[in-house]
Amino acid sequence: MNTRPLHSEHDYHEAKQKLAAWFDALPEPGTEQGDLFEVLLILVANYESTHFRLEAPDPIEAIEFRMAREGLDVLIGH
Repeated sequence: MNTRPLHSEHDYHEAKQKLAAWFDALPEPGTEQGDLFEVLLILVANYESTHFRLEAPDPIEAIEFRMAREGLDVLIGH
């Protein structure tokens, strides 16, 4: 297995391409391919959490957004 940390966006995209090839037929856990799949998942997740941070929404705005999607109204102070 020749796997290394993802140091660039190019490395990140290469790892995602390798992972995509397995999503139709996941490798068996515990095999060399299964271990590589698991390591690539961890590397990609780490790269994404470091480079593509998402700010947490305001809790009230998140609740109001969800309620609006469900067609619910909220009456504040009544």
